[in-house]
Amino acid sequence: MPTSQRATRGTAWLGYAACVWALGFAVMVFLTDRPEHGGWGLTLLPTGDSPTLWLLQLAASLLIPAGGVIALALTQPWGANFPRPLLLTVVWTGAALALAQAGYGVFGSTRLDPWQTAWFVVMGLLLATTGLLHRRAR
Repeated sequence: MPTSQRATRGTAWLGYAACVWALGFAVMVFLTDRPEHGGWGLTLLPTGDSPTLWLLQLAASLLIPAGGVIALALTQPWGANFPRPLLLTVVWTGAALALAQAGYGVFGSTRLDPWQTAWFVVMGLLLATTGLLHRRAR
């Protein structure tokens, strides 16, 4: 077995981890709304009226779960049915958005709780590492 195949097989857990982490994000965002809307108030996305913040929230809510599923596709045989540049573009975009959200939470006008920032940092790193290690077709 070539070295590249062994390396890819050994890093398949990254796809699973990114997928579980991203779907956990989706559960937290979509099932736990703010208390004024009848939810539990456990949302990962910060609140505010900034247009930049609103765009980050929208992009993160849509692309991070998609990025997790696509990270899984990068590590699985069924992912070979999709164009690799498309998969990598979505994974890298999701990683950039997750890390941007974490950066906005640390340095922006609306501060995130430390656990929220950690959630986005881990998501961004999982997606980026998966994209980096699986950038070539098997």
